[in-house]
Amino acid sequence: VFVWNAPQGDLSLSFPDHWLRQAQLNPAQDLVISHPQFVDSAHCVLEREGRTDPLINATTILDQMHNRGSLNASIIEHRDNIAFAGRSATMTHIGYTQSFFGQAVPMKAVQYTTRLNGDQISLRCASQEGRFDAHMPLFAGVAASVRSRLGSTPFPNGYYRNFLGEHVYLYQDKGRRAVSRY
Repeated sequence: VFVWNAPQGDLSLSFPDHWLRQAQLNPAQDLVISHPQFVDSAHCVLEREGRTDPLINATTILDQMHNRGSLNASIIEHRDNIAFAGRSATMTHIGYTQSFFGQAVPMKAVQYTTRLNGDQISLRCASQEGRFDAHMPLFAGVAASVRSRLGSTPFPNGYYRNFLGEHVYLYQDKGRRAVSRY
């Protein structure tokens, strides 16, 4: 497993170490990974967009798919209020057609979308439609590994000394003359 950390320091993500990082095609893409031989066109894209609209809904996601050049995009399933990157998010299954080397290929994708520090963060994992179910456990594992670091300490959790154990506290039991140690 390879752990990738965003240059901004606010996100991390794990993916299989045999998958390859690819070139980002636009500035919104933080990370693009794919199967080494691009088997079944399996790939994942982590994107960050500064968006002002407060709602992340199926219509917004469909518009984004059309803007990326996807043809015949349609929503298969959309769920709100799921957990992604430690935040409330949406999960959308999308069917679409993508052009690869001049051929139209039917594709299926799952996209997880949330807000982080004013940006819309989306992880979209896709493969050819007929092989999507075989790749879905891996896609779900990648999505489950996404962590946001905002709202928590930048320092790792670890051993901290027991401050109460350094001193002995004496107190008298209720009405008795005996003294107990704490």
